Amino acid sequence: MKYQTSVAWAGSGKQPVGLTPENFVKFYQSNMKIFEDTSKDLILGTFSINFNKIIVAGLPLLASGFNDNKPLMIQINISQNGLTTKLTSFGNIIVAFLKYYNVDLKLLGWSTFYISRSLFDEVEKRWKGKNLVNLADVYNRLLQDFKQSDIAKTLPDLELFSLQNFRSYWVKLDFNYASTGSRSFSIQNVTMWWSLGFSFGHSKHSAIVYTAWTFWNQKLGFSS
Repeated sequence: MKYQTSVAWAGSGKQPVGLTPENFVKFYQSNMKIFEDTSKDLILGTFSINFNKIIVAGLPLLASGFNDNKPLMIQINISQNGLTTKLTSFGNIIVAFLKYYNVDLKLLGWSTFYISRSLFDEVEKRWKGKNLVNLADVYNRLLQDFKQSDIAKTLPDLELFSLQNFRSYWVKLDFNYASTGSRSFSIQNVTMWWSLGFSFGHSKHSAIVYTAWTFWNQKLGFSS
């Protein structure tokens, strides 16, 4: 999983030169076998319609001889170009998100998000001292703050973007205060499986997903 982090396609540090949507798309396509054959449209799904379940004038359509009394098979496709366009939108939002929080990207160990003092105050007031925290609530607050920013407001398909914890829902947040006045909190307790992933779609069952951090190889910190 460490080679699927953002460092793998963007580079390490704060806003590295490789942090571009084009690099994300190339990385994503190279890791998904579905993109190997570029000569064909991609099949999103296939389903059948049972006309025996559809009643018209008191009779099922199947009994009326519709479609030669056979279920109708429907296949939904998307072109390679169409999917690449969606991936580019996804990449644009991910890049904007990482830049907005000026994330210090690391392949292993700590990656640090830099958040505003007001957002830190809110997180501190809401979750400091709690034994367990629903990580989805923390992610939702980070997502809300990002989506309300100037950098995000003009991004196409922003409504499809969300943050996901694909492993667990409950973690412990550890708050630290430096003598210099800086403050931070981190996701603690490695016995709790957690991850930070990006999702792009109307639902988690039909979305494009990318897991950028997992508890196996990375640690996440948030500093103000």
